[in-house]
Amino acid sequence: LESFDISGNPIGDEGAADLMELGLRNCRTLQHLYLHGTEMTDTSCLLLSDYLVTTTCVRVLWLDSNQFGDRGFSRLVPGLQHCSRLDVLHLGSTGVTVTCLASLQAVLPHLHTLQELYLNGNDLAFDVVPGKRAVDAVVAGVAMIDTLVLPESCRNWLSAELQDLHRLNPAKLRAIKFV
Repeated sequence: LESFDISGNPIGDEGAADLMELGLRNCRTLQHLYLHGTEMTDTSCLLLSDYLVTTTCVRVLWLDSNQFGDRGFSRLVPGLQHCSRLDVLHLGSTGVTVTCLASLQAVLPHLHTLQELYLNGNDLAFDVVPGKRAVDAVVAGVAMIDTLVLPESCRNWLSAELQDLHRLNPAKLRAIKFV
């Protein structure tokens, strides 16, 4: 099994527990995992993290539209640190705040192949200086990222440093998108 998609199915924590225990626990070759809109909570994130620790094959991880917030993201961190082949990470509309960016910054050195990072649809409080610095730090921590997707509200404050990085070093950051 290389790809698994249950997006849009409201499985919640109970379904996530069943999925991890009965379905994915022994699947070590999974490359694409789509869990968009499955009603994951911070409890589900802990289960997913346990799975991610046991496999290094995941290349695409879609977690959009699950309201697990900063607590859920912090529970994902140990698993994400084992995703050295992760190319795409979707965290759009997950209820994370600028607090999660510090955790994300700690994870990024482990994500050697990350090309796309989606943070759109979250209230990241980018209108405050810590939010600006956190995004700059996140991008600086990536060896090379093709696309960074941010909430539309970020367009006006995007720091000069990040704009310069995009303009002067497209090999580091090829595209910034706002949605």
